[in-house]
Amino acid sequence: MSSPHEPRPRVLPWAALALTLLLVLRSLGLLLAQVQLASGAAFGDLEALATGPSLDFVADTQALLTMWQEAATVAPVKALIRWTTGAYTGVDLVFAGVYAILLVQLWRRVRGHLPAYPQGSEAEWSRLRRWAHLASLPYLAVAAAGADVVEDVLRLTMVLRATGGHAIPGWLIWLSWLATTAKFALLAVFAVFLVVLVADTRKLRAWLKRMWWATWRLRVAVAAVGLFAGALLFDVTGQAIDLVRRWVDSRADLFGGVLTVLGSALLGLAAWLMARRLVLA
Repeated sequence: MSSPHEPRPRVLPWAALALTLLLVLRSLGLLLAQVQLASGAAFGDLEALATGPSLDFVADTQALLTMWQEAATVAPVKALIRWTTGAYTGVDLVFAGVYAILLVQLWRRVRGHLPAYPQGSEAEWSRLRRWAHLASLPYLAVAAAGADVVEDVLRLTMVLRATGGHAIPGWLIWLSWLATTAKFALLAVFAVFLVVLVADTRKLRAWLKRMWWATWRLRVAVAAVGLFAGALLFDVTGQAIDLVRRWVDSRADLFGGVLTVLGSALLGLAAWLMARRLVLA
């Protein structure tokens, strides 16, 4: 349990940044999907490499990379595929660090609300509950981010080899699959432990009531933000793809696009803080 004089861990800024990066990743993935639709029958962005419910992921990944390899025979398409892949990898590396910090801050926030003497003695706790209260729990989030970094490097390597006209060995695809599986497994375990900690705070019902009250007070703003975020995530208008496509044209457009994304994140954060102050007032 943290001291009452310690500052509360900040969660909202990291959540806003993570959502912004997720929107950028979504836009980059859609841009790469447009190249694929015009070039061959295989479909999927970088997240489709060495992943998915199919047990034949090696053959599926090689088919997708082969399609990119054929499309890369045209110089502008090759440059676009490599630029998009490099940009996606760079943003995803930052995203991995951001969501790791977000999860650690969320864990610290929940841990600060734990009672000094939880119900039952520690000897009576289940093994799951004892593990959830370990101080080393944040290492799971850090390890998941590390697996994400390995996944990004392996995927980038596969795309660069494919667009360079080289064959992709099966063991490279297997390594990427293992990294992806480890990432999601670690995140799932961390989420389970976090739920156990939230239950031990005995404040979940009070938090849900306050959240519902604040959401109802801000129902118009929440609905507007939800519709806007949904339009960006699902790109029903195609504007997200156009935004990213313009970044490829020149460095000035790229710089302008980065400023647009940062400005949108700051605007969203400012709107949330203003609405929060109005509700608290």
